[in-house]
This record gives sequence, structure tokens and C-alpha cells, in this order.
Amino acid sequence: MSMSQKKEKKLGLGLIIWLLFALILLIAFFILKDDILGTLKRTGFFTHLLGSEPAFVENFQLEDEKPNSQPTDNPSPVIIQDNSGLAGEPVVEFQDLSTIDLATLQAQDSSVVAPVTSPNELESLPEEPLPNPSDVLIETPYGTITAEQSAAVVAEQTEIRLFFVELNNDGSVARKEVVRSIPKTNSPLTAAINSLLEGPSADDIIDNCMTLIPEGTRLLSASVKNKVATLNFSEDFEFNPYGVDGLIHQLMQVVYTACSFPSVESVQFIIEGQKKEYLGSEGMWIGTPLTVASFK
Repeated sequence: MSMSQKKEKKLGLGLIIWLLFALILLIAFFILKDDILGTLKRTGFFTHLLGSEPAFVENFQLEDEKPNSQPTDNPSPVIIQDNSGLAGEPVVEFQDLSTIDLATLQAQDSSVVAPVTSPNELESLPEEPLPNPSDVLIETPYGTITAEQSAAVVAEQTEIRLFFVELNNDGSVARKEVVRSIPKTNSPLTAAINSLLEGPSADDIIDNCMTLIPEGTRLLSASVKNKVATLNFSEDFEFNPYGVDGLIHQLMQVVYTACSFPSVESVQFIIEGQKKEYLGSEGMWIGTPLTVASFK
């Protein structure tokens, strides 16, 4: 191959390489056209180089120059009732409030809620009415009462004396008095005996209190006449798992608690509406009213 042929071959190869390079640049320009034109316009490349911008650069519009291009980071919510929601629940649509007329929208649909944008608007919002205390019901150990009655009960408390027992270090059982506050009632004796049957509280137990009244015992009725309290207990009261000592101390607990009221001097025990002479298989006498002196 002659020298001239070799030169022609090199020139042809170089031309092909330049054409490929130009093609790559052209493709890159079309792909990155917006970025390239934006950079040229922001930097004023042609103005510095030639003194003026070419028309295709000057006419190019940057993103921040386009109308409505500013994104809304926190669109204001407008709650619109839409039947497409599940079980008629409101559908929340996030819209730019600058593009809608809230007054027109609220006139068309009363469920539309305008956003609160200032403390003054917050203060002007209507307050939700508080529930009437007489309409709010509260369950208590003494029955269902209203919130209004509950407030009155809290304001009026009375103290009662309950008698439990404690176990001494030598194994003997001693009487232990506890003072407890309860709501004022027209039947303080009934309230006191029921509190006694509920047993010692958590604080009382920490203080070494216990009860020997059989579990499950219920007070069926109570009355006072001539300073004798007649207390009618359920049949559970008859069966004490601690034998004679248990029977003695359960009777003592009731008698001391009942006789802590000035109107009571003795207690007549009744079981399931029946007057009995003896209590339990050990035969503790209950045929006549028992007094505090019965346990001295």
C-alpha cells in the first residue's frame, strides 16, 4: 500500500471518529437540552463570550420563571362529604386554598370545614357544649347515680368504724379497728356492714388487717328497733373454715361494727330470714341479741 493510500485511510478513519463524537454530543444535547440551556442562560455564557444571547437561549424559560411552578409543601385540607366514602365518612382532599373559593364551597356543602390560619380565628370558633351533669351516669357500689349527684356525694362524706382482726406474733387473734370514709347515706348501718363484708382494703392488708367473716356472705336486710339491730345474713355466714375461733371473731366483727353507732347497743343475728339459737356446727349462741360485753 502506497503512502498516499495510507494517508487517505487515516483521514477517513479520523473523519468517522469525529462524526461519531459529534453524534454523541448531539444526542447528549437533546437528552440534557433543558439542563444545558438553563445553565447557559443562568451563567450568561454567550453574553460574556459574544455580547448577546442567541434567540434559542434567550427564549428558554427557567423552571422558577414558569407560572404556578412553586410546589405547595403543606396543602391546606378541605373536608368534603363524598358518598364514595365508606359508610358516609368524609373524604379528605388536600387542595391549595388559593385556587378555590371557600365561601362558594361552604354555601354548596355545609360539611366543608375552613382551615384555621390564625389564633384570632381559633378564638372565634364555636365551643362544643359540655354534657349536662344530670345526663352523665356513674356506677357506684350503692347503685347508679348522675355526675351531679356524684359531685354532691363527694362533697358530703361520713366516717364509719369497721372492725377486722389481726394475727399477733404469738398466734393469737386481736381486734383491729379501721376508720373509713363513705358517702353520706340514709342507711349508714347497712353501708357499714356491707363495707365490712367487702373485707379490708389493700392498705388495710398492708397494715396486717384480715377478716374472719366467711367469703360470699351477704347482708339480706337490716333494721334497728329499741337499739337492737336485727341483721339478716345469707347462709354463707354459718360456715366458718376456722372453727370456733373463726365463729367467735366473725360475730365480734359484726357486733363491734354495728354497736359503733349510738343508736345500736346489741345485734340479733338472723340467717336467711330465720331466727336460730346456734350458729354453725360448733353451736355458737345467737338466740338472743349479742352485745360488745359478750366478747369481753
